[in-house]
Amino acid sequence: MNEVHLVMLRYTMDNSPLDDGGEYAEQVRFAFADRGNAELVANQMESDNSEDCTLYFVRSHPVMPVVSKQQ
Repeated sequence: MNEVHLVMLRYTMDNSPLDDGGEYAEQVRFAFADRGNAELVANQMESDNSEDCTLYFVRSHPVMPVVSKQQ
């Protein structure tokens, strides 16, 4: 089974620090087949946007291959 590696952004809606344990939202920013590339992008984005209310990280998900039936 293959995996897709997602560069995720976690952020607070009210710009409060993530460490406060309040509510936050997450969104997918980029998707990669190679985890190394995903980590490079996440690390670069995290260093470029070093605010207490945001966090960039990688989350991996399994991907099922699509098999088409030909007639």
